[in-house]
Amino acid sequence: METQEETVVQPSAQEGQALPGVNPPLWTANFILICLSTIATFFAFHSLIPTLPIYIQQFGGGPGVAGLALGSLTLAAVMIRPVTGWALDNYGRKPIYLGGLLIFLLVTVIFTWMIPVAVLVALRFVQGIGWGVLNTASTTIASDIVPLHRMGEGIGFFSLTASISLAIAPGISLWIINSFSFPVLFITSAALVLFAILLALPIRYPLTEKQAAPFRFIILEKTALQPATVILFYTFTYSSVLSFLPIFVLEQGLVSSGIFLSAIALTTLITRPLSGLTVDRWGRGGYNLIMLSGILATLLAIPILSQTTAMAHLTAGGIL
Repeated sequence: METQEETVVQPSAQEGQALPGVNPPLWTANFILICLSTIATFFAFHSLIPTLPIYIQQFGGGPGVAGLALGSLTLAAVMIRPVTGWALDNYGRKPIYLGGLLIFLLVTVIFTWMIPVAVLVALRFVQGIGWGVLNTASTTIASDIVPLHRMGEGIGFFSLTASISLAIAPGISLWIINSFSFPVLFITSAALVLFAILLALPIRYPLTEKQAAPFRFIILEKTALQPATVILFYTFTYSSVLSFLPIFVLEQGLVSSGIFLSAIALTTLITRPLSGLTVDRWGRGGYNLIMLSGILATLLAIPILSQTTAMAHLTAGGIL
């Protein structure tokens, strides 16, 4: 039975649920589509990380303005996530995902007009709303599609979409602005988001039942408090590095910060699938092991990056 927005699928046939004695596959058409759509979006997102600080500096903005540009996006994404979770449960996954993609696309198109730095910072806040919506929605869609008995493995593979783009997009984006111009970069990013929308349209998604709880109760989920707090403090550090490292690297006389992002991505390509399998095998104990290992590695990376004078320092910091 078809609706205007989503396809109703009988519970026994839904992806992520298994019939008795049957293990549903991980790599279904829907899972592949959401992975491809997400990687296209991350390509667009990661292409702006090392280049926007350079754009801001070239047009009269200092490091503080570059930090403000990323901070405004991050703030908007954080603020919109609780509302997005409630909307996903009440209005369906796919429409919310497409809405976030459209917001991100429209702002990226406006960037091609070479707008003033102050306007760019304001638009990054709007883009952050789209980013928070689409990122939350895509992860929710993937977790719904992945079979329960392979949840850690499936989400690990899905998370590789960000790692793959992080390994490739920064280098390509820096090459584009050096060989062509910033408008060409923005047009390329917009085209990638449009491609992500086209990939998302064929996804057949089960109709979700609306939740009865009002929004004010949905956001007070006590079980999410501990992991959310860990992620909050970790993200403060990570976003600070991403904001100021491109400018810091140029001041040190190095070529670019692309090697740092590529090192992060290549390391993540190896560790993400292993992390998912660890969580599937050992449960909460595996989760705690992964979290503590990641935090300790970050603590080692920060001093190395702060003393960067060579590409080897960037590589080591990225690996950690």
